[in-house]
Amino acid sequence: MNQFVISVDSSACFTAEELQRHHILMVCLSYTLDGVVYEDRFENDAEKQRFYDLLNEGHFAQSSKANPESFRKAWEPEVMEGRSILHLSLSSMVSGSYESACIVAKELNEKYEAKVRVADTKTGSYAVTKMVYDIMDMPEMSVDEAADFVERNKNAYNLIFTVGDIKFLYRGGRISHIKAIVGGLLHLKPVLFVNDEGKLTFMQNARGARQAVSMMAEKMKKNASEKTQSAYIAHGGNESLALLLKSKLLEIFPKLSEVRLDFLTPVLGLHAGPGSLVLCFRGAGRNGVLEESPLKEMIEKVKHIRD
Repeated sequence: MNQFVISVDSSACFTAEELQRHHILMVCLSYTLDGVVYEDRFENDAEKQRFYDLLNEGHFAQSSKANPESFRKAWEPEVMEGRSILHLSLSSMVSGSYESACIVAKELNEKYEAKVRVADTKTGSYAVTKMVYDIMDMPEMSVDEAADFVERNKNAYNLIFTVGDIKFLYRGGRISHIKAIVGGLLHLKPVLFVNDEGKLTFMQNARGARQAVSMMAEKMKKNASEKTQSAYIAHGGNESLALLLKSKLLEIFPKLSEVRLDFLTPVLGLHAGPGSLVLCFRGAGRNGVLEESPLKEMIEKVKHIRD
């Protein structure tokens, strides 16, 4: 057992049973759906599917970062008991939750003898889940050694994804208006990834969901390493698409010890939208999957014409 407590925010994919069994702290982001504020968590599978059905029907949702008080409430009881904490944060490039965590960590480190370390994973979703389990497999590490492990190795935790409708990325401020227009007009299904800076990056374009699934599987093959022993899939309400990706991964990697599958958490899901699909795995450095995108070239041409 580790000498410290691991903390994550709710963009990471853990069940309530896992959190309790491993004594993992979870600090929730929040989202607003049709004017009502909810914590960034699902209670059951029916609630998960209903969330994506509502998004698909056009109901409006927007997200909020985890505020400092949420971190303080989760962490202070632990440090008061003398336990140190390592927090693995959703990428600072896509959420302000990292900043909130750093504010509270500084405050608690000055107030108590126990130590709080905050690591910017530069990723999210199941990539953080895998990172946590890898740390738990090295129980001899101190909190500082575990934080150093994250800093040295986080680039190896890959997150590749596609979306059902590019408008959700635009609505959430994750892509520009021109990219949304061009992608929508051409009915392109972009395959994207989180780069080593923690930013969403276009990688390749597909004509339809099935081609996107094949591309994602091939990208994992390209960026696999001896550390690629498992895969994690999160979906936005389209389980059949997730199962198709799982099938393709098992064709390519028949010796995978685990291919885990679940719904994408609400805050990430409202930005990616219904029909989204996320693939996470530990492999080679993230930028190894990058290729030139036809959409990128097209956007540059359009911008040149406008200028």
